[in-house]
Amino acid sequence: MEKTGLTPPDFQRVADLPKLPVLTKDIVRTQTDALRARNIPVSRLRPARTGGTTGQPITVWRRIEDSLWSRQCYARGLAWGGLKPAMPRLKLFGGSLGLPASSLRSLGERLMRPRTVFLPAFELNRTNVCEYVATARASGAKHLIGYSSALYLMALLAEDAGERCQFESVYPTAELLLPEWGEQIRRVFRCKVLPYYGCGEVNSLAFSCGHDQGYHVCDEHAVIEIETSHNTFAFEGEGAFLVTDLDNYAMPFLRYRNGDAGILTGERCGCGRELSRILQLHGRVNDYLLSARGDPVPGAIAPHLFRLVGGVRFYQFVQNAPGQVIVRIVATDDYQRDAEEAKIRQVLKTHLGADASIVFEYRDDVERTPAGKARFVISNCSRDAGREDAGDAYPRRG
Repeated sequence: MEKTGLTPPDFQRVADLPKLPVLTKDIVRTQTDALRARNIPVSRLRPARTGGTTGQPITVWRRIEDSLWSRQCYARGLAWGGLKPAMPRLKLFGGSLGLPASSLRSLGERLMRPRTVFLPAFELNRTNVCEYVATARASGAKHLIGYSSALYLMALLAEDAGERCQFESVYPTAELLLPEWGEQIRRVFRCKVLPYYGCGEVNSLAFSCGHDQGYHVCDEHAVIEIETSHNTFAFEGEGAFLVTDLDNYAMPFLRYRNGDAGILTGERCGCGRELSRILQLHGRVNDYLLSARGDPVPGAIAPHLFRLVGGVRFYQFVQNAPGQVIVRIVATDDYQRDAEEAKIRQVLKTHLGADASIVFEYRDDVERTPAGKARFVISNCSRDAGREDAGDAYPRRG
């Protein structure tokens, strides 16, 4: 603000935010200490590290009281699906049955969620899915929260094993929920599917109410702007997200480019809530493949293509040079290799160029991040290669 000559009176409305420059991940990583408030003693702050897919996590400093807003937004969003704070719930996250936490946080977890059962998402497979379902039944919980892909995989494997488990609501998060994933979860678990959206640096951002398409933004907690491809900014329309955290006074995140994108709408939801709305979430901002000529092709081509391909559990594209793609596939017994490879090759060559090199790799699993998430496009040659803004890999029913 000193460099630009701006002062606090210059900011009277949300519409004044674009006067500030955009905050990037690189700035946060390299200027962590400079971004931390100097008028708050370090003894009052708590660090939190986000899970970065590049092995370069970001440290965020907060006062304990600054987290109350996001926690209340989280509790409100879950309550829209019927899950109240004291109710039992299952969580399908990570590879641990408990949360590694300080004694203070552990006490808070016990007080706020005394009946939480953790299911390790990283260990779920066809040999133990019956145990997961049995644990879910025994818990008495009617609400399930977890990674989108893990919830889909649990529903897929449970159905294959002839298992059924009914929930009142399921809350997918952390990964974009494809329509067929949501339908699989809804059919097998006979439940409402209410995805919610957040990021590690700002936490709870938007929740589904189940009435209309999209998400309600937690306006009390954060502001989301749109950055278009033409470097213009708006509060409606389609583009990259810029997130402003309204309650982290220890390390303000102002107009933070978090790597996500989507469509913001000014139309109100039929449920009557007056909160801002995200109409649609897209894949991550730099989920791009590059053609042989260097033209970007959105990574969303991957899920669209694999809707046409049968017999695939997981898939992943890896690109190390323009016009070259490694297609990693975790196949089922129903996968017809020659026919499906020809189909995939034809589509990719259409978009990447007739001379594009397409190489297939068949694996037991796809590459995952240190946090256990999978990515459906790994681009090592895009303009922002190496950042953690790449999308997630999707299991696919054969």
